Amino acid sequence: MNTQAAESGSNSNCRGRRRQCLCLISAFMSLLSSCANVHSAAIANDLFELYEIDTGNARQQTVIPGFFLGDTMSEIVVVHLDESNQRKLQMFGLEGDNWLGLLDATLDPGVLFLDVVSGGGRDRLITYTSGQLNWFDPDSATESPLMNIEIDFHATDGERIPHLDITRDLNGDGRDDLVVPNINGFWISIQLSDGSFTNPLQLGPPEPFRDAPGLVGSGIDRSRSYAEVGITELTLPLYLSRVYEVDFNRDGRGDLIFWNEDHFDIYYQDQRRQFDPVPETFTVDVPFDADGAYTLMYALNDESTFSFISGLRENSKQTVLHLLQDLNGDQVADIATLSLEGRSFFSRRSRYEVHFGMLTPEGIVFSQEVSTTIHRRGMAAGIQPWGYSSEKIQDFNSDGLVDIMFSDIRMGIGGISRALLANSVAMDLEFYEFENGVYPDQPTASFDIRPDLRPLAGRKAIFFPVALMGDVNGDSRSELIVAQSRQELQVYLGTEDSDLFVREPLILSVPLPADQLANVRMVDLNMDDKQDLIIKHPSSTEPHRLNILIANPIDQE
Repeated sequence: MNTQAAESGSNSNCRGRRRQCLCLISAFMSLLSSCANVHSAAIANDLFELYEIDTGNARQQTVIPGFFLGDTMSEIVVVHLDESNQRKLQMFGLEGDNWLGLLDATLDPGVLFLDVVSGGGRDRLITYTSGQLNWFDPDSATESPLMNIEIDFHATDGERIPHLDITRDLNGDGRDDLVVPNINGFWISIQLSDGSFTNPLQLGPPEPFRDAPGLVGSGIDRSRSYAEVGITELTLPLYLSRVYEVDFNRDGRGDLIFWNEDHFDIYYQDQRRQFDPVPETFTVDVPFDADGAYTLMYALNDESTFSFISGLRENSKQTVLHLLQDLNGDQVADIATLSLEGRSFFSRRSRYEVHFGMLTPEGIVFSQEVSTTIHRRGMAAGIQPWGYSSEKIQDFNSDGLVDIMFSDIRMGIGGISRALLANSVAMDLEFYEFENGVYPDQPTASFDIRPDLRPLAGRKAIFFPVALMGDVNGDSRSELIVAQSRQELQVYLGTEDSDLFVREPLILSVPLPADQLANVRMVDLNMDDKQDLIIKHPSSTEPHRLNILIANPIDQE
């Protein structure tokens, strides 16, 4: 550890970093909610311990948690550009009841993005400079070369060093590997037992939209092709959605699969836990037009805004490959396709069709017939050009089957009026629980989120409510956490019954930023298998703040 840097870090902004642990407010005022009661408010007080960290003044800050010192409590790294455009790094750690500054350091002036690699019981912060990945050593506060790798990365925001997620455990050994997309394929590097990495190997087909212009609303100059723009913070998740991990030959080792125009390329994992550089191919009888939901966004790129909203256009339908993973718990991969159909933005509807995989001596074969279907009630799945729509795919109730949550910001005429007049939006949540071998025709559970607008008086930013899923009380069932206002989170505890969640939420009084989608996240900060919360409060006039909510055990009786 750099003792001088640690002392400097812990002495700067001392008043903000050494604030006492705050207990959550035990009762929610009856004037703001008629449904909360004394019992539920008291339980909510025990859900989390709330801390606050003053992270100082900056134009923008990137926040990255990780177990960088090898302890059982995560540290938090904050990176920003200072007034001289130097890359500054701060590290905070929990000591007793206080989050203290542990380190102040300066990164290489060429750092373009950061990520965290896990392996060997410790996390490592990695940085990317042109043509090279480096790892940051907190003991010496220096960067060392990790590997030479060329990534055609371009920053869309010159005032921020983004966090890009380029790590996955590809071979199931418990260590993070590197999956770095590029225009002509994917750089794959496997982490070995000693923490070193194999030489990067380029696998997979080129980006299918490399010659297309940038996406509408993506912040990309559409006069330049996708290949000319290169990898950005916005497009990287689109690239990574094309990587599928499936044990295709049933040897107990996961393989890498890519769709390549009219067939699949499969790179088998060998006994060394590495991947064959030469793919084999296979085809399926499942009908779809292209790979990835972002294909549907490209289909809208050349649409006239007027015709798309008014519906003065021909009806269109497109089906894409959406998922390649085991959904029904039989340890065999399944295929899910996503179809969009409609004339206008307001009439477009989505349909998910699942084709179960079956084992044969030659490998996995997928049913040509549809095995189960989900008809979304909302518009356009995750492809709304305006507003916000997403899905969360996970096992909500720990039964080994994959469930799905859809969230949609209501952007019809009423939703648009609400956003313009009240500075707030309405959100619909739908949950589909896999049971009896199929997904139900109707949602297993649904919620209409209507934020309280009174706390928004005088605010200019539109309030986008966040919806999170995770186990916060250690009972192996997911809780639903949604924002009700700028001062309130509602926690719906998971249940064993068919409703998935209790109907009366617990109330947490905690300040929230306007842009919660970018600034509120769940992560296990202390290795107790319960999800904690990091809430980022950016500011252009005051020091940035972090609220850290550490989950406590809770007695639900």
